[in-house]
Amino acid sequence: MKISVEQLRGMLVRPGHIAEADFNLAAEESKEQGKNIEDILVDKNLIKDEQLGQLIAQDKGQAFINLRHEKISDDVLKIIPEEVARSRG
Repeated sequence: MKISVEQLRGMLVRPGHIAEADFNLAAEESKEQGKNIEDILVDKNLIKDEQLGQLIAQDKGQAFINLRHEKISDDVLKIIPEEVARSRG
């Protein structure tokens, strides 16, 4: 689900989950490195991956499902490109 930097700012900075200065630094780093800002925020421990997922799901009116503890069939795993699987753990 694609989300803009400004939408993310509204979800994280305005409610006080992340300081504006930290968000701005992460946004700048995202531009410089060509990485998703979501990844930068998590990599810098500014927010937990699961919390970010929950906030985005809530904003979009969707249920958040944590798949970390679920067994996913091998047939499904074969569909996911290796690069994506490795980058998402």
